[in-house]
Amino acid sequence: MKGLLLGGTLVLLLLAPVAQAQSALEAFNRSVNTLSGRFWQEDGTGGSAQRQKGRFWLDRQRGALRWEVDQPGKQVIVVDQGRIYHLDTEVAQLTIAPLDQALSKTPAMLLARRNAVMEGFTIQSQDTNWFRLIPREPGEFRAVGLLFRDLKPVEMELAWTHGDTSRIGFEAVRVNEPIDPQTFHLDAPPGVDVVGP
Repeated sequence: MKGLLLGGTLVLLLLAPVAQAQSALEAFNRSVNTLSGRFWQEDGTGGSAQRQKGRFWLDRQRGALRWEVDQPGKQVIVVDQGRIYHLDTEVAQLTIAPLDQALSKTPAMLLARRNAVMEGFTIQSQDTNWFRLIPREPGEFRAVGLLFRDLKPVEMELAWTHGDTSRIGFEAVRVNEPIDPQTFHLDAPPGVDVVGP
Protein backbone atom coordinates (compact mmCIF):
# COMPACT_ATOMS: atom_id res chain seq x y z
CA MET A 1 0.00 0.00 0.00
CA LYS A 2 3.03 2.26 0.54
CA GLY A 3 3.46 2.71 -3.21
CA LEU A 4 -0.08 3.84 -3.68
CA LEU A 5 0.02 6.24 -0.80
CA LEU A 6 2.75 8.07 -2.47
CA GLY A 7 0.96 7.93 -4.50
CA GLY A 8 3.86 10.04 -3.11
CA THR A 9 6.45 15.38 -2.85
CA LEU A 10 10.14 17.75 -2.66
CA VAL A 11 14.21 18.17 -2.33
CA LEU A 12 17.25 20.46 -1.45
CA LEU A 13 16.17 24.08 -1.36
CA LEU A 14 18.76 26.67 -0.32
CA LEU A 15 19.43 29.14 -3.14
CA ALA A 16 16.13 30.97 -3.52
CA PRO A 17 14.29 32.69 -0.69
CA VAL A 18 11.61 30.67 1.03
CA ALA A 19 9.15 33.42 0.13
CA GLN A 20 9.61 32.60 -3.57
CA ALA A 21 8.98 28.92 -2.91
CA GLN A 22 5.85 29.71 -0.97
CA SER A 23 4.66 32.04 -3.72
CA ALA A 24 5.07 29.30 -6.35
CA LEU A 25 3.20 26.77 -4.24
CA GLU A 26 0.46 29.30 -3.57
CA ALA A 27 0.10 29.80 -7.34
CA PHE A 28 -0.37 26.04 -7.77
CA ASN A 29 -2.81 25.95 -4.87
CA ARG A 30 -4.82 28.84 -6.29
CA SER A 31 -4.80 27.99 -10.00
CA VAL A 32 -5.00 24.19 -10.28
CA ASN A 33 -8.36 22.49 -9.76
CA THR A 34 -7.83 19.13 -11.48
CA LEU A 35 -4.85 17.03 -12.54
CA SER A 36 -4.66 13.80 -14.50
CA GLY A 37 -2.06 11.82 -16.38
CA ARG A 38 0.32 8.89 -16.07
CA PHE A 39 2.93 8.10 -13.43
CA TRP A 40 5.83 5.83 -12.66
CA GLN A 41 6.92 5.03 -9.12
CA GLU A 42 10.18 3.59 -7.83
CA ASP A 43 10.57 2.36 -4.26
CA GLY A 44 14.05 1.63 -2.89
CA THR A 45 17.38 1.95 -4.66
CA GLY A 46 19.76 -0.15 -6.69
CA GLY A 47 18.98 -3.75 -7.55
CA SER A 48 16.25 -3.97 -4.91
CA ALA A 49 14.19 -1.10 -6.35
CA GLN A 50 10.58 -1.90 -7.23
CA ARG A 51 8.94 -0.03 -10.10
CA GLN A 52 5.26 0.59 -10.83
CA LYS A 53 3.41 2.33 -13.65
CA GLY A 54 -0.13 3.61 -13.88
CA ARG A 55 -2.58 6.50 -14.16
CA PHE A 56 -3.94 9.13 -11.77
CA TRP A 57 -6.79 11.64 -11.43
CA LEU A 58 -7.03 14.41 -8.82
CA ASP A 59 -9.96 16.74 -8.17
CA ARG A 60 -8.67 19.33 -5.73
CA GLN A 61 -12.02 21.05 -5.29
CA ARG A 62 -13.54 17.91 -3.74
CA GLY A 63 -10.26 16.52 -2.32
CA ALA A 64 -10.64 13.35 -4.39
CA LEU A 65 -7.99 11.01 -5.79
CA ARG A 66 -7.92 7.97 -8.06
CA TRP A 67 -4.58 6.15 -8.33
CA GLU A 68 -4.40 3.10 -10.62
CA VAL A 69 -1.38 0.81 -10.81
CA ASP A 70 -1.35 -1.06 -14.14
CA GLN A 71 2.07 -2.72 -13.77
CA PRO A 72 3.24 -5.03 -12.29
CA GLY A 73 -0.22 -5.90 -10.87
CA LYS A 74 -3.59 -4.18 -11.09
CA GLN A 75 -4.43 -2.10 -8.00
CA VAL A 76 -6.73 0.88 -7.57
CA ILE A 77 -6.99 3.41 -4.75
CA VAL A 78 -9.83 5.91 -4.62
CA VAL A 79 -10.14 8.62 -1.97
CA ASP A 80 -13.39 10.55 -1.79
CA GLN A 81 -15.88 11.84 0.78
CA GLY A 82 -13.74 10.88 3.78
CA ARG A 83 -13.16 7.27 2.74
CA ILE A 84 -10.36 5.32 1.08
CA TYR A 85 -11.08 2.38 -1.24
CA HIS A 86 -8.27 -0.06 -2.09
CA LEU A 87 -8.89 -2.69 -4.76
CA ASP A 88 -6.23 -5.40 -5.07
CA THR A 89 -7.08 -7.72 -7.96
CA GLU A 90 -4.33 -10.21 -7.05
CA VAL A 91 -6.08 -11.11 -3.81
CA ALA A 92 -9.57 -10.27 -5.14
CA GLN A 93 -10.33 -7.86 -2.29
CA LEU A 94 -11.76 -4.35 -1.96
CA THR A 95 -10.92 -2.70 1.37
CA ILE A 96 -12.93 0.33 2.50
CA ALA A 97 -11.80 2.45 5.46
CA PRO A 98 -12.16 5.97 6.87
CA LEU A 99 -9.54 8.44 5.67
CA ASP A 100 -7.85 9.22 8.96
CA GLN A 101 -5.74 12.29 9.65
CA ALA A 102 -2.40 10.52 9.13
CA LEU A 103 -3.41 9.06 5.79
CA SER A 104 -4.70 12.43 4.60
CA LYS A 105 -1.12 13.80 4.87
CA THR A 106 0.46 11.28 2.49
CA PRO A 107 2.21 12.76 -0.57
CA ALA A 108 -0.47 11.98 -3.18
CA MET A 109 -3.06 13.66 -0.98
CA LEU A 110 -0.80 16.69 -0.63
CA LEU A 111 -1.45 17.33 -4.30
CA ALA A 112 -5.14 16.45 -4.06
CA ARG A 113 -6.07 18.60 -1.05
CA ARG A 114 -5.99 22.38 -1.08
CA ASN A 115 -3.85 24.01 1.64
CA ALA A 116 -2.39 20.64 2.73
CA VAL A 117 1.18 21.77 2.01
CA MET A 118 0.82 25.18 3.64
CA GLU A 119 -0.81 23.78 6.75
CA GLY A 120 1.30 20.68 7.33
CA PHE A 121 4.84 21.53 6.22
CA THR A 122 7.72 23.93 6.54
CA ILE A 123 8.79 25.01 3.05
CA GLN A 124 12.36 25.26 1.84
CA SER A 125 13.56 25.95 -1.72
CA GLN A 126 16.55 25.60 -4.02
CA ASP A 127 14.78 27.37 -6.85
CA THR A 128 11.23 28.32 -7.73
CA ASN A 129 10.45 24.88 -9.22
CA TRP A 130 12.13 22.37 -6.88
CA PHE A 131 11.04 22.26 -3.26
CA ARG A 132 11.76 20.42 -0.04
CA LEU A 133 8.95 20.10 2.52
CA ILE A 134 9.59 19.20 6.16
CA PRO A 135 6.57 17.88 8.11
CA ARG A 136 5.59 20.06 11.05
CA GLU A 137 4.68 16.91 13.02
CA PRO A 138 6.48 13.52 13.10
CA GLY A 139 5.03 10.94 10.75
CA GLU A 140 5.92 8.22 8.26
CA PHE A 141 8.31 10.41 6.26
CA ARG A 142 11.10 12.87 7.08
CA ALA A 143 10.87 15.05 4.00
CA VAL A 144 9.03 15.34 0.72
CA GLY A 145 10.46 16.78 -2.49
CA LEU A 146 8.50 18.11 -5.45
CA LEU A 147 9.55 19.40 -8.86
CA PHE A 148 7.05 21.65 -10.66
CA ARG A 149 7.13 22.96 -14.21
CA ASP A 150 4.45 25.34 -15.50
CA LEU A 151 2.21 24.51 -12.52
CA LYS A 152 2.49 20.79 -13.32
CA PRO A 153 4.09 18.24 -10.96
CA VAL A 154 7.04 16.58 -12.70
CA GLU A 155 8.61 14.48 -9.96
CA MET A 156 8.16 13.71 -6.27
CA GLU A 157 10.70 12.27 -3.84
CA LEU A 158 9.82 10.90 -0.43
CA ALA A 159 12.28 10.16 2.39
CA TRP A 160 10.64 7.65 4.73
CA THR A 161 11.48 7.70 8.42
CA HIS A 162 12.68 4.08 8.24
CA GLY A 163 15.36 5.09 5.73
CA ASP A 164 13.94 4.13 2.32
CA THR A 165 13.38 6.58 -0.52
CA SER A 166 10.57 6.57 -3.09
CA ARG A 167 10.31 8.56 -6.32
CA ILE A 168 7.29 9.30 -8.49
CA GLY A 169 7.45 10.78 -11.98
CA PHE A 170 4.43 12.38 -13.66
CA GLU A 171 3.92 12.26 -17.43
CA ALA A 172 1.37 13.58 -19.94
CA VAL A 173 -0.12 15.72 -17.15
CA ARG A 174 -3.36 17.56 -17.95
CA VAL A 175 -4.37 20.56 -15.84
CA ASN A 176 -7.90 21.81 -15.19
CA GLU A 177 -9.60 19.44 -17.62
CA PRO A 178 -13.03 18.17 -16.49
CA ILE A 179 -13.03 14.81 -14.70
CA ASP A 180 -16.18 12.70 -14.61
CA PRO A 181 -17.31 12.41 -10.95
CA GLN A 182 -17.78 8.66 -11.54
CA THR A 183 -13.99 8.41 -11.78
CA PHE A 184 -13.98 8.59 -7.97
CA HIS A 185 -16.58 5.84 -7.55
CA LEU A 186 -15.33 2.29 -7.02
CA ASP A 187 -17.53 -0.79 -6.79
CA ALA A 188 -16.33 -4.33 -6.18
CA PRO A 189 -16.09 -6.31 -9.42
CA PRO A 190 -17.79 -9.75 -9.50
CA GLY A 191 -15.98 -12.28 -7.33
CA VAL A 192 -14.17 -9.67 -5.21
CA ASP A 193 -14.60 -9.70 -1.43
CA VAL A 194 -15.41 -6.42 0.34
CA VAL A 195 -13.76 -5.67 3.69
CA GLY A 196 -15.00 -2.72 5.73
CA PRO A 197 -18.18 -0.64 6.00
